[in-house]
Amino acid sequence: PAEILIDNLPCIPDNLAWVDDNHSLFWIGCATKRTQPFSFVDFTSRYPTLRSFLASLLKQLDLLDYAYSFIPKYGLGLVCDLHGQIVYSLHDPTGAVSLVSGIYQYQQD
Repeated sequence: PAEILIDNLPCIPDNLAWVDDNHSLFWIGCATKRTQPFSFVDFTSRYPTLRSFLASLLKQLDLLDYAYSFIPKYGLGLVCDLHGQIVYSLHDPTGAVSLVSGIYQYQQD
């Protein structure tokens, strides 16, 4: 069975990538931030069949772009350690960078 490493993140996580070759920290790309008191993305994550059905329906009705307008535009990336603690975060509250699917660290020589 899968083990929960981090619970109740401030975002909807998308992908993970190691920060460096030491494999002691990893990046989490955040598709969107969580909203309170209700997050439709969180609600539908518990029902993947419903989420897939709604996405297909919205696509067929050509309303997918309209639905995306309700997702908070907020760029967020997290660095976590192997104990599940957030040790660093990058934020773009303007939404110029949003729907982050992954982060890969680039180091110049």
